[in-house]
Amino acid sequence: MWYKFTLDTMKKPFWKKDDTFTFRANILLEKVGYNGKRVLVYWNPRMRTTAGLAYIGKHLVVLNPKFQNQPDLETTLKHELAHILSWYRSSNRIPAHGPEWRQACSDLGIPNETRCHDFPVKRAVMTRKFFYQCPGCKVVIPRVRKYKKRIACLKCCKTHNNGKYHSDYRFRQILSPTVQLEKLAA
Repeated sequence: MWYKFTLDTMKKPFWKKDDTFTFRANILLEKVGYNGKRVLVYWNPRMRTTAGLAYIGKHLVVLNPKFQNQPDLETTLKHELAHILSWYRSSNRIPAHGPEWRQACSDLGIPNETRCHDFPVKRAVMTRKFFYQCPGCKVVIPRVRKYKKRIACLKCCKTHNNGKYHSDYRFRQILSPTVQLEKLAA
């Protein structure tokens, strides 16, 4: 069933709009020639380790309130605005942190921006219970969740099938690399 996402359906009741940051964001974008839809800024208390997110098509930036007192919060806002600005300028599918985004960062005053923050955050340790192996190159992929779709090894598909999916290179679930080696040795 098709579900149309609008700002009202995306916005969660626990999100808090920040008028000050919304105003600041739009001033920053106007200075670099953006004249698209007005960008809105919200705080999402359910964010854990992500500093911010940009919902490009919705002209929406969501920030993590845990980082409100961090000195680099302005940089995080500009980082997310760079995603919206780069998409606005190119209006194509572009890499999230590609050259268009780097140019937008530079225009917004953060020329050497990296794709990840380095705020002190406790990260959840996810145990990888599922392991998949390519029958072609034998690479092993550890996963937290099972694959829901048929996934093939990109390297092997590029090498042997011009980059198109082929079932010969579909990842096969294995027990674990160590158990698999023990079975082979026995």
